[in-house]
Amino acid sequence: MIPIFYCPDCIIKLNFETNNLLCTKCKKNFLYKNKIGIFSSLTKYQEPNTKIKKLNDEIKIKGYSLAIENFTNKNLELKSNLINTKYDRSVDSIFRCINNNNQRVLEIKSELGNKTESLSNIFEQVYSIEFDEKLIEFQKIRFKQRKCDNIIILKCDLFKLPFPDNFFDMVLCNNLLETVTKFYKENDLQNQNKIINELKRVINLDGKIIFGINNKYGIKASTTKSLQNQEKNTLKQNYSNFDKLLKKNGLHVNPYWIFPSYEKPYFSGKLSDDISLKWFFNNLDNLVGKHTLSQKKKILLSIIKKLNYPLIQELLKNFSPSFVFCCGKVPLKDTLENWIEKDTKYENYLMISRRMKILFILLNKKGLPENIISVKRYGNKFPTKLKKLERKFPEMKDPEEKAWIEEWFSGNSLNPLDLEQVILAIKWLINFQNNSRGEVMNENDIMNEIELVKKGLQNINHGNVDKYHEWLNQYKNYISKNKIFKTAVHGDFWITNILFESKKNKIHVLDWELFIEKGNPLLDFLIFLYDVMAMTEKNPLETFRNNLQGNGKASMIIDKIKLMMEEHFGFKLDIILLLRFYLMKKMVPKKEEMIENIPKDNPIKNKPTLYMEMLDMLSK
Repeated sequence: MIPIFYCPDCIIKLNFETNNLLCTKCKKNFLYKNKIGIFSSLTKYQEPNTKIKKLNDEIKIKGYSLAIENFTNKNLELKSNLINTKYDRSVDSIFRCINNNNQRVLEIKSELGNKTESLSNIFEQVYSIEFDEKLIEFQKIRFKQRKCDNIIILKCDLFKLPFPDNFFDMVLCNNLLETVTKFYKENDLQNQNKIINELKRVINLDGKIIFGINNKYGIKASTTKSLQNQEKNTLKQNYSNFDKLLKKNGLHVNPYWIFPSYEKPYFSGKLSDDISLKWFFNNLDNLVGKHTLSQKKKILLSIIKKLNYPLIQELLKNFSPSFVFCCGKVPLKDTLENWIEKDTKYENYLMISRRMKILFILLNKKGLPENIISVKRYGNKFPTKLKKLERKFPEMKDPEEKAWIEEWFSGNSLNPLDLEQVILAIKWLINFQNNSRGEVMNENDIMNEIELVKKGLQNINHGNVDKYHEWLNQYKNYISKNKIFKTAVHGDFWITNILFESKKNKIHVLDWELFIEKGNPLLDFLIFLYDVMAMTEKNPLETFRNNLQGNGKASMIIDKIKLMMEEHFGFKLDIILLLRFYLMKKMVPKKEEMIENIPKDNPIKNKPTLYMEMLDMLSK
């Protein structure tokens, strides 16, 4: 990647020299070395960041992988920013206005670099502006370790960006306008205007600026913590203030509501889309799971359901946790949303962020979902036409295409306390496995499962590690003596992915990202069993304990699941032994999350987790 820089003062192209960039007009030299450009000393930006300083020091001593493991176990709120960024959703808001012109992107205030890394999988060239020297040092190490060769790190003045006019296809700047007081101590509004106009200068005619913004009076819907507490440096403003500010500076603005935050945009939609707004609130309890809502939230939700547009819109403007404003020099066109509308003829849709992809639920004029579009997070070219996908067994995997469309399945999330619905779900799974039955699991299959869990246990410093290994050996002997045929595995067979259609008394299963053609059939049963045992009420630990003791609300249903499982497999199930294995599997990092080269004699100290406490119950 050959970067392009312009003199911040003269706006002419800089010449590359050894570790320097030279302006032939004003004769200024700017430091450029190892893909890091320094265009200002920016002492006014500096705030001591002791966490990152300690992390950088530990990387020098222990190496990147072990230092990151130590750091994330002490700072759990930052784990998703540093490990397994394949599933990081913090840039998903860009899919509101992304298109096929993905050559250059700029991110401002990139901090740990997780969003920058994600952008590097979508855009050809990524420029990352950060002001803290310790964070810049960390990003340099991170991007080298992660082999992100298309990223340039900068330190510069936001009033004088070192780029030519019309340079970027997109600029992402979450939480920038709110924290302008951190950078410039006076004339907040004037400085906001300056920054907006400078960003406007460097985007091309079809370019977009994306502002992620917290709402002044928004409800607290996310527990996400930033790297440092910036509350004292925040300009508290509401939706209307930001909307006026952006339009006043000549930007064309598309506003979106976001839940729970622009860093985790699990659900989002256009403020002007009354149909998708109404559908979202009518189905929120199904989307998030009824058991996760407190009684107060259930009451509030029941009130909202009775409201009509524009009352719901006004409610969101005042109380939505955050917003995303997609802005351009001209009205936004040729975006993913424009393409969806043109190709499908739908104008009402809700965006949902999932584990590895983004979903658009398409609603008809009556407010009923009819189709769903899936868009893979990585890759920079969309197909010219949306392919209609019909999943036919055994071809259940997501296709290779960047985006595709499927028919929407009607129904509500399965009620795990409704015996009839649970029996239907188990019957569906039994039929699914009978139709995909293959060869018997052999010793290698069993050992591969166990060794993966053992490897993950190296990351756990807990008094029961020896007991865990004993249980794994018991599991090995148990599986070996019983004939278990490999089958197709859904991989995520839990309540929210199972819809019950009452009119047809039918089960529909969603989300096939983790599907494998041949695997251990016990896995899907255990995923479902655990969900019924622990996730049917708000307190998973207490619910699990009560159901384990046989006096929980789901105890009779659990007995029925066990009976159906035993009849299906043809042998008596040791539920305690199987739950031990499943919880250990949940407790350790996923296969793709495993970090190599962690010394066995230096286990990571980890706080006891929910799964550890449940395992302690199973040891009694």
